Amino acid sequence: MLALAGLAVLGILMFLAWCPPDACRALHIQTYTISGLDDYRQFLADDAAFLARHHVRAIRLDCSALREDVVTALTTGHLALGINNQDGVEERTGRAGPIQARYEGRLLHLTYTASDDHRQSEEWVVNIQNGVAGQERRDLSFLPRLFGGLILHVQNKETPIVFFSDQPCA
Repeated sequence: MLALAGLAVLGILMFLAWCPPDACRALHIQTYTISGLDDYRQFLADDAAFLARHHVRAIRLDCSALREDVVTALTTGHLALGINNQDGVEERTGRAGPIQARYEGRLLHLTYTASDDHRQSEEWVVNIQNGVAGQERRDLSFLPRLFGGLILHVQNKETPIVFFSDQPCA
């Protein structure tokens, strides 16, 4: 009986040491919660290195906190949705940007507030569409995972962009 109890304890210890990621996540064992955009981007860039750096077997995503972080980054100008400045480098400034952002569920709403010029507003829509479309495997690849769609609001006109992801953040 004592040997059987010892084997059970040994089995439990082995499971805790090498638990599969899905089991770790379900049991809250060796997990790390990602709630910031920088951590999420690092995880997506190299998940194995991220897990090793944090000494965990599985991650949990705080989807609403991640979406809120994206909205904050867009509003403050830290995230430019792939729109480049004249040097070809994505803009990252600390000042408030010309974009008002909010989200409802998995829909991200962006409103351009920099100009009342119709031509400039339409250029902004085209730049956003091209920037998002060209980023599937690059810096903005997290957008389809966090949001199911993007709606651009310009001069009483809405332009929807639908995202598809095989790994959506629910």
